[in-house]
Amino acid sequence: MISPESMSNDKIESKSQIGSYNKLSKEDIHLLNEDASKRLEEFLLSCDIYESSAERLKRMDVLKKVNDLFNSWVKKMSKEKKMPESFIERVGGKVYTFGSYRLGVHTRGADIDTLCVSPRHINREDFFDSFVETLRSRPETTMIKPISSAYVPVVKLIFSGIELDILFARLALETIPSGQDLKDDILLAHLAEKCVLSVNGCRVTDEILRLVPDVIIFRKALRAIKLWAKRRCIYSNIMGYLGGVSWAIMVAKLCQLYPDSQPCEIFEKMLYILTRWNWPAPVMLKDNPEEHPYGLVEWNPKKNPGDRNHILPIITPCYPQMNSTYNTSNSTKSIIMYECKRALFYTSDIIIGQKLWDPIFQNSDFFSRYQYYITIQVSHVDVEKSRDWHGFVESKLRYLVHSLEINPFVIHIHPYSKSYGAIRDDQPDNLKIFFIGLSFVDLSRHHTKKVNLSVYATGFRDRVLTQSKRIGLSSENVNLCIKIIHRRSLSQFIPESEIITDILKLVIQRHMPRNLLPSLMVPKERNHVPPEEPSEDTNSLNDSLKRKHDDEDDNDNKVIRLNSLDPSISS
Repeated sequence: MISPESMSNDKIESKSQIGSYNKLSKEDIHLLNEDASKRLEEFLLSCDIYESSAERLKRMDVLKKVNDLFNSWVKKMSKEKKMPESFIERVGGKVYTFGSYRLGVHTRGADIDTLCVSPRHINREDFFDSFVETLRSRPETTMIKPISSAYVPVVKLIFSGIELDILFARLALETIPSGQDLKDDILLAHLAEKCVLSVNGCRVTDEILRLVPDVIIFRKALRAIKLWAKRRCIYSNIMGYLGGVSWAIMVAKLCQLYPDSQPCEIFEKMLYILTRWNWPAPVMLKDNPEEHPYGLVEWNPKKNPGDRNHILPIITPCYPQMNSTYNTSNSTKSIIMYECKRALFYTSDIIIGQKLWDPIFQNSDFFSRYQYYITIQVSHVDVEKSRDWHGFVESKLRYLVHSLEINPFVIHIHPYSKSYGAIRDDQPDNLKIFFIGLSFVDLSRHHTKKVNLSVYATGFRDRVLTQSKRIGLSSENVNLCIKIIHRRSLSQFIPESEIITDILKLVIQRHMPRNLLPSLMVPKERNHVPPEEPSEDTNSLNDSLKRKHDDEDDNDNKVIRLNSLDPSISS
């Protein structure tokens, strides 16, 4: 394991390359970091990410109303279940917050993660049936979507213009006092798995806040990291990057290692440590006991062979401890490492005042990095069902990434955390398009002239269909199209403003260190060979796989062919 001391010393040595930085006194360095942190905060303010006082008060009012509604509903359900009047008078539930809102780092317009906790005589069916209807009947509710079949069941709600994700858990208690703390592990005894998963969001958030030495520094640094990660498109647990919990744990770890550091130092050192950490050694905020009396499954590579394969484990700090980066692949890890190195290229000059913070936070250049992109296009004729399918396909994209990693000719696989809708009249309604960037070895140096990716597309399509049936998601009237496109065809799928021009790309490369440039480069056209002849494979999907030809794709002269057919689900 890399020690904090060695990492700190290495970083000082790297800064010493900048003239006389290493000759500065500790007081001068402290003043530089203070000034850089002030400039960082000013930059964040200029990005308009902070909510206004009016929005803050509105959120508080919405939370109070939902909490009152839930409390009243618990009493109503208690009465329906023939509980004694004396009991009904004192019974209650409580709404907790967690995630970015609880951490104090949410942005304007962001949703609020909430948890409704009920006493033991109220069950999950009551909540998703009766309480959902209570919310639906309110005039403040403009959208409500219960997803009871999700891994962690949730109700998505827009209430007075504020978005909320509401989880549910019932505790083995007669009532839930207003001051009930969820910290004690004994509360998890005999809880259903879904309740444990729901409660753990609050427990993890509160434990992170408890373990950081300075909450104000933690929040300032985390706000900066979150904005950077979102703009560089490496903020997505579902796509295999780090999600909100993972970034919070990483920043909290740095605050523990360097308790006297300013926000800009935490920012810089976190980038450095991510690239130098002895992965797959886990990042943990505290040591957890080997044995617990409640027997819940938790992350433990000594006992669970599957946990030993985790690539970038960042472990939640409370029982049952879990790997918050379970979805990370070798490909997404390499993208994260690249982005950290890219940001580190600027930080030393920023801290000594020679550069602004702006270059670090530039939007991703994803659509200029590669010559080839896989598009995964999902649409449904029904608006509500299309949302279900969009989310479902997105949650499975990591399997396509894993399978592509097996191919020896593919050297970069870059799943993009953003998705796009229709931009042309001839595209289906309710369309969602996901992208994966690809680059390949120089085929002229190998004994093959063709790379066929059809098997990966077909395998992914089959997995999506099979798993959708297991959760009762009908494939009727769904279209799932997987195809490969050349970079020159991107304008058919995304707005022109998203495509970085070749001139701008040259500017980017000119200002980047040489050891990072290969990640921005793409294979040269002279190494490309004509595509394989179209396959006659006509694997059926619900007896309705349609053959389509795209003239523009044929003109791309592409090496890689996913399939001569668009792998489509249609009715």
